[in-house]
Amino acid sequence: MKESIPIDAVPPSARRTAIPLIWRDTLKRMSEHERIFKSRLCANGSPHFDRQSDIPVSNVTVAQWGLCITLCIAFTFLEFNPLTSFLLADIENAYLITPRPDSPSGEPTYVRPPPDHPKYHTHIWLHLKAVYGLKDSGFIFDRHRDRALLEVLGWVKSRVLGLWWKWSGQPGAESSRLLSLCAIFVDNLAMIGIGAFPSDLVDEIVSKGLFTITKVKTDTNGCARWAEVDIELR
Repeated sequence: MKESIPIDAVPPSARRTAIPLIWRDTLKRMSEHERIFKSRLCANGSPHFDRQSDIPVSNVTVAQWGLCITLCIAFTFLEFNPLTSFLLADIENAYLITPRPDSPSGEPTYVRPPPDHPKYHTHIWLHLKAVYGLKDSGFIFDRHRDRALLEVLGWVKSRVLGLWWKWSGQPGAESSRLLSLCAIFVDNLAMIGIGAFPSDLVDEIVSKGLFTITKVKTDTNGCARWAEVDIELR
């Protein structure tokens, strides 16, 4: 995630512009009646500290819209069964596993440890991964995720924003058949199997060592939560 460097070994300009890290406590909705507290280490991304300009940022569609389009396509196939061909999954620690490149100017990204860290007064961190709070972190993760899916696993982006698919051959070719659809919203995957089991497709991603993924299970009522959206699969 980072390389800890003594303050005296860091250029004075980097000390002045190092971005503070802080803990953010959030209340995460698990279900209609359940909330949990979740602490997340974030960069202080206010304009006073994050002074990056003219940088690419993430551009994603609304999660519900992408999922609706994906399901509409899936229901045109007789092989699709929403109870057995549909799997929700979540990429764990998405930003913190994503390598952070140097800035366009070539300058590395320095951050200050959170105030409660024992090295807060003596060290500065050279950040090697993406971190919540910075303007470009979403784009950095999206690029890392997309490259992994495209280059390693053979997935292809459709023309619908947020919808990926996998074919047995060239997409759309007469001799090629559709194997799977996947709606993607940041680190949330909604995997739909057409000619393959969705669980096997998720396991393939994990087996390549690209990501650690948690499969989201439905409750006793056939309901699940994906990308902050409640879904009923009954």
